[in-house]
Amino acid sequence: MREDRGMALGRKLRRLWVDGCDVRIGYTVMGIDVGRMLRKPSRRGPVPLVHLVRDGNGDGQFDDYFHMKAMTIKGNMGGNRRSTVTLNGSANFSTSAARSDENIGISSRQGLTLRYEEHLTYWFNQFRGGSNRYVYGRQANADGRLVDGFLFGTAPVDGVDPYALVELD
Repeated sequence: MREDRGMALGRKLRRLWVDGCDVRIGYTVMGIDVGRMLRKPSRRGPVPLVHLVRDGNGDGQFDDYFHMKAMTIKGNMGGNRRSTVTLNGSANFSTSAARSDENIGISSRQGLTLRYEEHLTYWFNQFRGGSNRYVYGRQANADGRLVDGFLFGTAPVDGVDPYALVELD
């Protein structure tokens, strides 16, 4: 989330958070101004953010990072308090991405939204609260042995394939 478009989205998410909505943001790259705004104190504290990157060798450069762009929404949209929607695609939440040939898919299927939400929550929790700002996920080798690392692709995590139940339309 960066540039004017990212700031507009950030402001909306912060407003929702302050008003009592469950908002969590996992990111790889965020504009400095957007990050500062989201981290400002409020009556509920700053918006929960998790930096989804790994610097395995400590050189200050990301060795592994998420490239996924997805958002799930459950709640009141257009007066329907039971609405669900999933947005997923190649577009960053930035001004320049709005002018390029990015793709975004939108689904209002509740089951799909719940599966995406579960996947996003898993990764948010994997990277939250570590003593190091780069908390490692766990990845399984082909033989099932767990190794320190980060899910980068579609390998099973803790023996579970996070994409196993995702249907292709």
